[in-house]
Amino acid sequence: MPDPKSIRAVAQRLLPRVDEMTNTMVNGYRERIPEYPRILEKHHEDVFEVSRAALLIFLQLVIQQRDATEQELALIRASGRARAAQGLTLEAMLQGYTIGREIAWAYVEKAAQEAGVDEEEISSATVVMAHFMEQLALMVTQGFLDHMKQAYEGEQHRMGVLIEIAKAMSRSLDLAEVVGVGLERLRKALEVEWAGLWLVSVEKGLLRLSAQQVDAAWDGVSVGDALHELSLLKPGLGKDSVAGKPVFYSGDSLPPSVIVTGARLLVIVPLLHRDRPIGVIGVASRKKTDLPPRDREFVVAIAEQMAVAIHQVQEHMREARTDFLTGLANRHEFDSFLRRELARAERFGDALSLVMIDVDGLKQINDDHGHKAGDEALRTVGATLKATVRALDLAARIGGDEFALVMPQTDRAGARDVAERFQQHLASTSGPDHPDVEVSVGIAQWDEGMTLDGLAAAADAELYEAKRSRAHATQQQEL
Repeated sequence: MPDPKSIRAVAQRLLPRVDEMTNTMVNGYRERIPEYPRILEKHHEDVFEVSRAALLIFLQLVIQQRDATEQELALIRASGRARAAQGLTLEAMLQGYTIGREIAWAYVEKAAQEAGVDEEEISSATVVMAHFMEQLALMVTQGFLDHMKQAYEGEQHRMGVLIEIAKAMSRSLDLAEVVGVGLERLRKALEVEWAGLWLVSVEKGLLRLSAQQVDAAWDGVSVGDALHELSLLKPGLGKDSVAGKPVFYSGDSLPPSVIVTGARLLVIVPLLHRDRPIGVIGVASRKKTDLPPRDREFVVAIAEQMAVAIHQVQEHMREARTDFLTGLANRHEFDSFLRRELARAERFGDALSLVMIDVDGLKQINDDHGHKAGDEALRTVGATLKATVRALDLAARIGGDEFALVMPQTDRAGARDVAERFQQHLASTSGPDHPDVEVSVGIAQWDEGMTLDGLAAAADAELYEAKRSRAHATQQQEL
């Protein structure tokens, strides 16, 4: 029998609640992707049973501490193929599994915390889930591609290229590799000399060139070099690019900035996620002046595949850097960012401050009001930090009740001002619906010759002194 306080035992105890968990999952589908249950029901499939089967596989993986079997993966792949045949998009399938993961993990995490499972073991369980989700996404994608191959046998050449691109992209979560594979295959399939990708920078209102593939025979300025950045706000190529439809330029319609490259044809296709532009792919040629209808359709199909792949990679990158509960940076991203900024400060002599923050009495909040209230307290701290800091700064949750703020180009006085403003904003969030949240703060400014550990130790020392002073003041008030 597993230790009652182990994650395995927690998952075992959740088995009798599988129906409850499945109902929550199905409700999540109906609310967030209604087309998923609607399509299943249209084809006389039981949404509940389909969801329950996937949930049981995940719980068994945790209980038995194993990877998914070949048979289980084959079933998932077959499910992806069946859903695609029913008309469900790959994006909707992957989002459905993401919703299932969120709901399943919420149950497991809550039960684990209530059982007193060690945080390290909970973290290990997240790795199990992440690995399973990667396998699941790959199998669903492969199942989707199985259907695509069967459905488009008449377009063997084009579909062969499309499948090759999709498979290559589904094997990697590296953005440069995903984009590189897609652009190279696209350029060769259309027999054009240039292909490129721009990604949206929402903060700056720009499309910024992310990658380009150029034929070896293309000399001089490439289209990507000429159009490194495109404004989304001004009339012209940038605004046209995210209008939601492919744009074809040739002859007199070519923008002057493209004409100087020698290109005679430029095709721009937006990459959309839920009707929101995430980027643009383009192809250009100095030899061709038009694309036949089938090639135009092919570019759009590639764009749809690339949009799904790029969105998945971006989401994976975001999740890998983000604390699930608060939405702030996680410990790994904090460590990486602090190292980069410390190296920059050492090189250029810029100011750099570190603020360490500890939530006071989180255990008492959990004991008095429950873990839900404790989680809400942590979310409140995270949301208040987000609202207080500059875009230049990095706010992170680095432990259970520990937060940190890295402030480049900021001295101690500037960091103190921000910390005090944060505490004031946090105090103003108090209300009848949740307990008051108070924090202790420690600040350190980098000095020449100070190591990363030394900077952190200085901030920690001030933090612990602040906690000691606050505890002493509380004791005096109680006397």
